[in-house]
Amino acid sequence: MFGTQEFTPAKINHPFVKNAYIKKDFRGYPKTKDVLVIEAMLDEERSQHEGFDSHLAELLMDLKALKESAEKSTGPFDRIDIRRY
Repeated sequence: MFGTQEFTPAKINHPFVKNAYIKKDFRGYPKTKDVLVIEAMLDEERSQHEGFDSHLAELLMDLKALKESAEKSTGPFDRIDIRRY
């Protein structure tokens, strides 16, 4: 049970989102949480030099719409994690 993860694809359309899915977080077992994981294509090199990532800023500005889109395809979730792809 703890060794396997269930992943449910989330339908999100955004130029900086490579992949999105719902996973179960078992850290609070027996109460689990559904987490929307967004794998984003962010500009790591530019953000290191300039201290700012415009791709991440745009993604965060669109986060409410992305959340609504994901909830339509997967149902409600408890948290959003954004990961660099």
